Amino acid sequence: RFQPGQRQIYVLNVSGGEARPVTDLRGELDGPIWSPDGREIAFLYRKPRPNPVPDRNDNQVEGEGVRYRRVYAANLETGAVRPLTPEGYEIHEFAWSPDGNRLAMVAKQGETLPSGWYTAQLYTLHIDQPDTMRQLFTANRQLCGLTWSPNSQEIAFMTCLISDPP
Repeated sequence: RFQPGQRQIYVLNVSGGEARPVTDLRGELDGPIWSPDGREIAFLYRKPRPNPVPDRNDNQVEGEGVRYRRVYAANLETGAVRPLTPEGYEIHEFAWSPDGNRLAMVAKQGETLPSGWYTAQLYTLHIDQPDTMRQLFTANRQLCGLTWSPNSQEIAFMTCLISDPP
């Protein structure tokens, strides 16, 4: 809205008024999801290139360093933005558990290329322990469409041989 070509997250009161910015970041933002308690909005975020080249949209350039797409959360009251997932994992999709304590993610460890989505695995982590990424099993097919059970005890997902990201 205020920065052409740069996505941000805004909230708007359903009874009307002006949209209020929640984030003020540079880089790639995508997939905002409210936390179950409504205090935060989580989203996928990749930091910007240190030396951007106009009209180049490749994810990784040799010698520039790896930039992982991670899950971050913005606190609606304070405006603070914090990472929820550690470096080293490219997050393709995520879902909050209904109790708000965990995330389920389709992620690829150690690879940021878009093609990693085809071989990404299912992980979970506790929100208050971001370095506790845990792979649930080894999938031999592509995963997507994560959904938690209402009691936060199970995760449903779709799997297929090959498709485009959902």
